[in-house]
Amino acid sequence: MEQKRFINLLHRQLTDQLDQQDEVRLKDWMEDDSANEDLASRIAEAWKASESYAPDFDPSVEQGLSRLKGRIAAAKEADKKAPTLTVRSRSLFLRIAVAATLAFGLFGLWQYTSQSSGEVWQVAQTNAQKGDAKLLSDGTVVSINSNTKLEFPEEFKNTERRVRLDGEAFFDVARDTEHPFIIEMEGATVKVLGT
Repeated sequence: MEQKRFINLLHRQLTDQLDQQDEVRLKDWMEDDSANEDLASRIAEAWKASESYAPDFDPSVEQGLSRLKGRIAAAKEADKKAPTLTVRSRSLFLRIAVAATLAFGLFGLWQYTSQSSGEVWQVAQTNAQKGDAKLLSDGTVVSINSNTKLEFPEEFKNTERRVRLDGEAFFDVARDTEHPFIIEMEGATVKVLGT
């Protein structure tokens, strides 16, 4: 027996409209599976709980519409009382919004050009007592002096090999004429094809 028919039979039972033959079918179906019996029990509980509701409830559409119109009028009145921006303050706000958008855009462009997406950058930093040497992914060897910071990608993926240097270092650049080696320093950029 399909569930829809079962629910129909259960409804007829709860409203005392079920004949003996259907009552036997309903009983067999509930005994056939414990899930069916559980469902019947939950429906019966809900039915009994609904008996406490007043049967003469008649919603008034007119009253509901009147309350809704009152709320809309109150909201419009509140909007009239709210302070408004003057033309001058709107202009200032617009200027600030444009400046902030431009600043974020330029920052994003700088981030994009300085470090292409997908590249993982590493940092090698030395202290005052000790230098260091690094072998980059393209075969370039960098001897880093003390008090120096070198930033470089884990793997060069662009048409150029770009690193950032703050301090002193010696570069033995691997030759690659198609991918120039670029060293960015404070106020200067050095482009090398290789040694």
